[in-house]
Amino acid sequence: MSLMLHCGAMAATRDEVLSVRKPRRTQTWHPVGYKVLLRLTFETLEERGWSITGEHYGLNKGGGQLFGLLALQNGSAGDTVGAALGLRASVDKSLANALAGGTRVFVCDNLAFSGDSVQVLRKNTTGVMRDLGDLIRRVVFRLGDSHERMASDLARMRRKRMSQRRGYELLGAALGEKVLTTTQMRLAMQDWREPRHPEFKARNLYSLYNCVTEGLKAGSPGGRLERQTRAHRFFEPFYRPA
Repeated sequence: MSLMLHCGAMAATRDEVLSVRKPRRTQTWHPVGYKVLLRLTFETLEERGWSITGEHYGLNKGGGQLFGLLALQNGSAGDTVGAALGLRASVDKSLANALAGGTRVFVCDNLAFSGDSVQVLRKNTTGVMRDLGDLIRRVVFRLGDSHERMASDLARMRRKRMSQRRGYELLGAALGEKVLTTTQMRLAMQDWREPRHPEFKARNLYSLYNCVTEGLKAGSPGGRLERQTRAHRFFEPFYRPA
């Protein structure tokens, strides 16, 4: 999950985002202020048991465009699966309100915007305030489903024992199926052979998955979500029951 600002947007604090003034509405354009958008989002997350563990924002075009990423954690005890909610909005008619949630979310000021669970867009036209709350609730509700699926997947990976040799075999298969490039394969192999992090040490499928995820960081940031999704699908046959 990441927020990338490289096309003119500047990192901003929550206070700076909230200080952006909303223009007056017209007969056909009803801009939603960032203060209202964030308030509705925060309230809905709290209602569904999510806590915000990190906030990252960017403003572009003098505050006309907002990009944001909220790192989230479920309120249940022992939750170890991170999730995120991406935000995109504008008060200058350039962007529709958009939210994307999941365990893999990417937001960029070049307008790349994606999540692995859901994505909702709503223009600032007549009736936007009537619909926006329901749209946010829909995103957050589906975010919970995505989080539960990922938590279940990772638990199954942890239970799947993996010998050193079998790990090498799967890394080779990932290279052959173009899930990994040569460079990414080399990085993942190095971490599997000599674990750098605690998450890499256990000899199970989850450790190998983490090694691959680390290797996938080598590559264009804009394509990282697609690479991670492809890698997750590669691993599915090895831990899901037939």
